[in-house]
Amino acid sequence: MKVFLLSMKVRSKLILALTVIVCLAIVPISLYLIDTLEKSSIAKAREAGRAQSEFFAKSVLNLLLSNAGNLKATQVDALEIIKIFVSLESQGLKVLEALFLSRDPQRHGSVLVSWPHKTEGKKPVIDHLPEYAVDACSISPKEKCLVFTAKAGLANQPPNIAVKMEFAEANILAPVRQLRQSLLFAVLLAIVVVLLLGIITNLLIMKPLRSLEIATEQLAQGNLDYRITTNSKDEFGHLAMSFNSMSAALKKHILELEEKYRELNAARLIQQALLPQSLPVHPQVKFAARFLPMAEVGGDIYDVFQTPNGFAILVADVSGHGVPAALITAMAKMVIAGRPELAEKPSPMLHHLNQSLVGQTGNRFLTLVYAYFNPHTKKLIFANGGHPDILLVNRNDGSLKSYNARGTMIGVFPDQQYEQREIAVHPGERIIFLTDGILECFSPEGQMYEDVRLEKFLLDHLATDATVVCDLLMQDIQQFRGESSSLTDDATVVVVDVNTGDSP
Repeated sequence: MKVFLLSMKVRSKLILALTVIVCLAIVPISLYLIDTLEKSSIAKAREAGRAQSEFFAKSVLNLLLSNAGNLKATQVDALEIIKIFVSLESQGLKVLEALFLSRDPQRHGSVLVSWPHKTEGKKPVIDHLPEYAVDACSISPKEKCLVFTAKAGLANQPPNIAVKMEFAEANILAPVRQLRQSLLFAVLLAIVVVLLLGIITNLLIMKPLRSLEIATEQLAQGNLDYRITTNSKDEFGHLAMSFNSMSAALKKHILELEEKYRELNAARLIQQALLPQSLPVHPQVKFAARFLPMAEVGGDIYDVFQTPNGFAILVADVSGHGVPAALITAMAKMVIAGRPELAEKPSPMLHHLNQSLVGQTGNRFLTLVYAYFNPHTKKLIFANGGHPDILLVNRNDGSLKSYNARGTMIGVFPDQQYEQREIAVHPGERIIFLTDGILECFSPEGQMYEDVRLEKFLLDHLATDATVVCDLLMQDIQQFRGESSSLTDDATVVVVDVNTGDSP
C-alpha cells in the first residue's frame, strides 16, 4: 500500500511538472510562430504598399495629364484622390505625398498632394530614396514606418511624378502583437490553473490517500482499533468506510482464530494426555507405536496396557477434529478403564463402550479395534467396530494376511453386537494396527497411499526393528504427501512383534 501511495504521489507530481513544462514549451514555439506571422505580415504589407504607391503615382500622373499640365488644377482635383487613399488610414497610412518633377537643376519638385499636413511650394527630391524602406515616420519620428516611393512618367521620358507613402509598422503588426499578448496571457493563465489544480488534487486526492496510508501502517503494526475519520461521500469516503469495515471484520476474525487456537491447544493437550508415555516391556513381545497428527487436532488414540494374563491393545479414531473429538476419545478411554473385568473380553468391551456412548457424541462416532494378546498362549483375541483390518505379517516367509470382525461404528446405534475373533500368532510374526489416516493419505497428485503401498512397505522391512518400522512408515507417509499438502487426518500405527525366543 505504501508503495502504491508513493507511486501515486510521484505520478501526480510528474504529471504536474510535465504539464507546466508543456505550457512553458508552448511559449517559445508560440513566439516563433508569431515572429513568422510578423515577417509574413510585413512581406504582405510590402507587396501591397509597392502596388499602392505605383497606383498612386499613376493616378496623379493621369490627373496631371487630364489637366494639361496645370499644377493648380491638378492640386484641386488631387483632393479626390486623397479621399480614396485616406481609407488606408485604418491600415496604418501616415503620410501621402506627390511631387511634380521639373527640370530644375536644383532638383526641387512642386507639391501636388500632401496629407495629412498640407504643404505647398517646392520640396527637394531625394533621388537615392529606395522604393521601400523601414525608417522613422516623418510626422512622428518615434514611430517606425514602412516607406514606399514610386515614380511615373510618359513613355521613353524621364518621370514627371514622384510619390511617397508611409505606413506605421505598429498598425500593420497590431493584430499579430495582440495575438502575442493573448497567447502569453493564455499560457500564464494555463500555468496558474495547472498549479491550482495541483493544489486541489493534493487536497482532494493525496490527503485522503495519506490518511489511508496512515491507516494501513497502523493496521500493519497490529492496531486493529484504528479507524479513518471522514465525512466525505465520494469514492474516498466509500474506501474509508470499506477500510473501517475490513479492520472491524479482521479484528473479529483474529479473535475467533485466537479462540479457535485456544480450543485446539486444549484439544491437543487432551490428546497428548491420553496417549501412553511408554509402552509395556515383555521378553516375548515388542511393542512400538507412532502417532502423526494433522494440522488441526484429530481424534486418533492408541493405548497398550497390561491385563492379568497379557496385554490389551486399543486403536481408535473419532470422526471430526478439535475439542469435541478429543473429549470423545477421553470418554472412550475412561469407559474402557472403568471396566477392568472386561479388559480381556473384546466383544463385551465394545458392546459396553457402544452402549455408554450412544447419544453422547452428537453427530460424531468412533471406529475402534480392541484386542487382547496372551504372550503365553500366543493367542490374539479382538473385536472391531468399523475400523481398518488388522494385518499379520510373517517375517520368516514374507506372507501377509488381513483380519477383520463384524461390527458397526461406536456411538451411533444402540444394542449392537460385535463379533469376537481369535488368531493364533507364531513367533517371528508381526501384528499391525493402524488408522485410516495412513491409508487415506493423499499425494500432491491426488493419489491415495492405500493398502498396496502399505503392504509393499511392510514386506520391504521384514527384518527391521518394530520401533524403526514405525519411524520409517511415518517418514514414507510424509514423503508421499509432499511438503505442499498436509494430512487430512491423524495417522497412527501400533506394531507388535512376537519374538522367537525369550529375549526381547
